Amino acid sequence: MIVKATIVPKPKVKKAPKPKRIWDNYEEVGEIQKSDRLKFIVAVGVRDGVKYLNIREFYLKKSEGIWKPGRDGISLPIKLPINKGTEIIMPYEGFRDLLAKAAEFSESIALYDEANALYYTPKEKTNED
Repeated sequence: MIVKATIVPKPKVKKAPKPKRIWDNYEEVGEIQKSDRLKFIVAVGVRDGVKYLNIREFYLKKSEGIWKPGRDGISLPIKLPINKGTEIIMPYEGFRDLLAKAAEFSESIALYDEANALYYTPKEKTNED
C-alpha cells in the first residue's frame, strides 16, 4: 500500500501596509460646520519645504462615532518657488482675492438661470467598463 503525503501550505499572513507620509508637518487651525454630519477642517501642512493651506471636507461615520476625511478638498501652496527657485509665486493671495470677489458676486446672482445652468451627463456604461 502506497500512502501519499499531503503538503499543507503555510497560511499566508497579510502584512500591515506601511504608512505613507502625506505631510512632513500638519496642524489643524480650525473647522467650520457644514451640517450635523459634515464639516470643513482648515489646516496648514508642509511637504517638501513648501507650506500649504489645506481645506478638506470631513464626514461623521456614525457607526464608529468618528470624523473621517472625505474625498473633497484642496491644498493650496502659500508660497511656491518656481524656475528652479529663482522666483516665488503667491497662489494663496490670488485665491484669497478671488474668494472675496466670488462671495461679493454671490449676493447678486440669481438662484436659477437656465441660460447659465450647468449640467452633467453621465457616461453610458459599455461592456468594457
